[in-house]
Amino acid sequence: MKLKFVICGLEHSGTTLVSDIFRQIPKVDSGFECGVLLADSPRAFLSVQPFYNNVPGGWQISEDTLREICEAGSFSAFYQQLYEKSGFFDANVEYLFDKTPRYFQQLYSCQTKVNVPFIATYK
Repeated sequence: MKLKFVICGLEHSGTTLVSDIFRQIPKVDSGFECGVLLADSPRAFLSVQPFYNNVPGGWQISEDTLREICEAGSFSAFYQQLYEKSGFFDANVEYLFDKTPRYFQQLYSCQTKVNVPFIATYK
């Protein structure tokens, strides 16, 4: 399972609506706002708050597991491991996305970290 796209945008601009629409498509899903692309590397994600602290509950993994995932050598590998170790997804999910509105504030930096389309909302 690879990350297929990212949703970001200004607060109150519809990112949750866009995310909910994509979740209605069979085999498409995401956990709660991840925020990993705000870090310089997966390993540096440990200091990105409040996102790091929110991932265990939002993706149904333990903090120890998240620390292991942060050792991934790339953001793509981070997402792959996050999906594989998460208890959030059912077996039918084929397309993973990350919905984190805050990426919009660092859009160009975030886009250089993963080679997937970004959907950005703005009002």
